[in-house]
Amino acid sequence: MPLITVPTKDLVYQGDHFDPMKGVKGVDKKDGDITDKVSVKGDIDTSKTGLQYITYHVKDSDGYYYTYKRGVYVNDAELAPNPEMSGVKDTTVKKGEDFDLLKDVKAKDKSGKDLTSDLVTSGEVNTNKPGEYKVGYAVSDSDGHITAQGRTITVK
Repeated sequence: MPLITVPTKDLVYQGDHFDPMKGVKGVDKKDGDITDKVSVKGDIDTSKTGLQYITYHVKDSDGYYYTYKRGVYVNDAELAPNPEMSGVKDTTVKKGEDFDLLKDVKAKDKSGKDLTSDLVTSGEVNTNKPGEYKVGYAVSDSDGHITAQGRTITVK
């Protein structure tokens, strides 16, 4: 008799990409892995909040089938747990001094996974020319939630 296993993460946020097959597995004692035979009926529309349902169906080579109804709650985008950044603060450097835009800047997602290597920057700092330089930082997590911050680097 076939079985479908489905992830327990049933909460997404408005605007998130939702892949109904991510983490889903179809197995059968006789046929083994039958994930490629799992079909999904319905769709999760992440532009609308509220509880929505999709149904999974799989049939094994003996004609036995298994159906699973999954509820997914789409929460308001304002409540999405965006990644966190630290170390993005205004600073002053001396003319001619080496300066790394990412020094002391860190990022992590809601579960604490380090996203520092995914940070992107915009703007440049010319440490040979005194003045104020605006620099932007952004990072996104695996769910597509984005955090952006800016700071001013003053060269004296």
